[in-house]
Amino acid sequence: MAVLEVKNLKKIYRPRFGGNQVQALSCVNFVKMLLVDRLLLSNPDVTGMVAFTVSATLIFVVIFAKGVGSTLPILAEKIGIDPAVMASPLISTITDAVSLLIYFTMATFILHI
Repeated sequence: MAVLEVKNLKKIYRPRFGGNQVQALSCVNFVKMLLVDRLLLSNPDVTGMVAFTVSATLIFVVIFAKGVGSTLPILAEKIGIDPAVMASPLISTITDAVSLLIYFTMATFILHI
């Protein structure tokens, strides 16, 4: 496949890291947490800083997941493994584990807990 060649990395990564959709998703999540969770459900634990922490984490997690999902099939093809083999289970496992680390790191940094 011509798309999975290393020389085409800019073509592969540029559309995936556009950012506008990720920023919109994060902003919508922030507003949702404040309106629905805090006001409608009367949850006093959801503060502005908690909503900001979750929304900021969402940006980094989506960017990381896009990077892993784009890179692992390329690496698999380069080492001679079928890219479809490692597509779903490996990417999901790596993304889930690192997402938790990103969230706890950001929560520790932003919320000082």
